[in-house]
Amino acid sequence: MAIALSVKIVDIFILIMTVVGFGVLGAIALTGIRTASSISVGSVNSQTGNSINVPISLSNPGPLSLNGLDVAITILNASGTTLFSGGGGPISLAPGFSGELPISVSLDLNQLQNSTIQTLATTNQNLTIDVVLSASVSSITSVIAAISSSYEWGAPVGDLQVGEISASIYNVTSAKFILPVSFTDESQTLGVNGSISGTILGQGGNILGTISPLSVDVGTQSSFSNQLTGYISSSALTQSTITVQLSFQTSFGAFTEEFVENA
Repeated sequence: MAIALSVKIVDIFILIMTVVGFGVLGAIALTGIRTASSISVGSVNSQTGNSINVPISLSNPGPLSLNGLDVAITILNASGTTLFSGGGGPISLAPGFSGELPISVSLDLNQLQNSTIQTLATTNQNLTIDVVLSASVSSITSVIAAISSSYEWGAPVGDLQVGEISASIYNVTSAKFILPVSFTDESQTLGVNGSISGTILGQGGNILGTISPLSVDVGTQSSFSNQLTGYISSSALTQSTITVQLSFQTSFGAFTEEFVENA
């Protein structure tokens, strides 16, 4: 009889612990949902150098403490490709408290493929900021919150244009040319420091001439306008079109842009 009673007591204890367990998990889940709903990405602030600040605002409405909060930030292009990443933490938030984490994300274009650098360098676009937060709730378990926000990327070599090429006879086999070039640094942080050089190609892809290196030093939100010079084969003057390949060597990366012009 005593054995049967003890078995019943154990069964009741297990049932109670199961109910309590589900109650704790429910409280944790509720806390996670309520906390996740109070997370937001503020306006991205510019910072000197090749980086940006992404302010993450969050609050813990309770009832449990939010400890060891870590933030991981990923910036992606329209195709979903990861471009840059950063992170911060850990911090702790007691119930009823709120805070902000200014996470610095390095804009290291040199780590990207040349085609990606070329697109970012010359094209304004909307990027996506993905934020993932992980933490422990009263040291019982971990919760994950994920949010997304947009970031307006300004191209450092925006509105790149070349004017009409003009050439004058230099000798029997070559001519000296002048080619106007202009662009606007529409970025918030980068600036363009480096040089522009290039190659002139014929209709068959053959090299007709080269563009002498031109130094460039342009601050953010500033315009650049100058003339590229070099020497070109006299045979280029008889072709209907030529291709201008501009090669940019800059502090944020190297890329090439092509223009087709009437000869």
